[in-house]
Amino acid sequence: MVQNPNGSKYVTIVSEEGFRFIIPKQAAVLSNTLKDMLSEDIGMLESESGVVNLMHSAPVVEKLCHYLLFRHHHITTPDGQSAGKGSAHNFDDQIPIELALQLLECADFLDI
Repeated sequence: MVQNPNGSKYVTIVSEEGFRFIIPKQAAVLSNTLKDMLSEDIGMLESESGVVNLMHSAPVVEKLCHYLLFRHHHITTPDGQSAGKGSAHNFDDQIPIELALQLLECADFLDI
């Protein structure tokens, strides 16, 4: 796993075309599937390497990463708990209509 001098951990998410997106692990584990893949208790390869390969296109993986970062920033409280759906921020307006179905499939797979 990539670790900067401050001790923050990052995860690399790779699209089917090979594009790499690096996001904080705290944002990635908002997905239950990614959380399980990155869990050291389960012992999957992704937990050792910090790299998750997804069979989705780069635009879909990019928007997925944007959503995870958005959710981490706007919906998660400082103590790491979810603030619920009462947030004034809305991510739906940022989803291109042409990616909607693919994003829905990806979100279903990643359990977010």
